[in-house]
Amino acid sequence: SQLWFLFMLFWVIIEFYFISKILDRYNFFQKMTLKTAVIVGIFFYLVDFCSPLLDRLGVPNVFQILAAFRYIFYFYAGFVFRKFDFSKLYKFAEIFLALSAVITLIFISFVHGKLEFIFMNFVSLFNCVSVFMFVAKYLNPKSKIFEIINKYNFQIYLFHQQIIYVIIF
Repeated sequence: SQLWFLFMLFWVIIEFYFISKILDRYNFFQKMTLKTAVIVGIFFYLVDFCSPLLDRLGVPNVFQILAAFRYIFYFYAGFVFRKFDFSKLYKFAEIFLALSAVITLIFISFVHGKLEFIFMNFVSLFNCVSVFMFVAKYLNPKSKIFEIINKYNFQIYLFHQQIIYVIIF
């Protein structure tokens, strides 16, 4: 059941390739500032927000290509995170992680209905960035744990859901 991710990743990479070709015409990536990155990020968020509407309008979702547009926002966020040096923020990793936990608890407890759909991507993105900063700050990339993860990453990916299920239940 986890292999859907590989299929989605394939389509997201294809979609982002064509989008980046359009943006390259205007030298967007060379001139990109944090402000323009946020503006384009909002556009990708709106694409994610509107993609279920296309399905409701009867636009065919051949090979789940429309579904892949839901993940462009995250793919682009990762691209921006790599483009800009956010390592100066790593010293605040604990604060970001604690804030991430508080925001998630508030989100789960109080946000429902249409608001949930609107804010879910931002909460998820903030959580991902917070965990990434924490791991980047405290784990040595040359450590044994990273070697194991690097060597067995696909196997971990395939069986992580079952392992989580066993641990939780």
